[in-house]
Amino acid sequence: MVRGSAAHFLIGGGSEPEEAAEDTVAREAIEECGRPIAVGRKIGDAIQYFDADGTAFEMHATLSEARFAGEAGEATAAGEHALLWLKQEDAAAVMFHECHVWAIEMSAPPAQG
Repeated sequence: MVRGSAAHFLIGGGSEPEEAAEDTVAREAIEECGRPIAVGRKIGDAIQYFDADGTAFEMHATLSEARFAGEAGEATAAGEHALLWLKQEDAAAVMFHECHVWAIEMSAPPAQG
């Protein structure tokens, strides 16, 4: 996840015209944290409504698993946000978007019994 100026998010953002969801998140990973990623399996799609600073938004999200590509800690550019590593349950507790919490829960490994 990344920490913005006021909240915590999964890496991602708005798509450019004609840009596929996988290409959007790959581009956003470079912009937000300076690291390339390899996009994995699609978790799902979500529509979320939220308010930010008194403005209502409708967000259409495509959520996928991803892994950083390249060597650990290798940045190709300076990122806009701080990259954070948290346990899944801790990350879910601080996320701004509910659909990001859902994606974290859907990507969690099955509980061991």
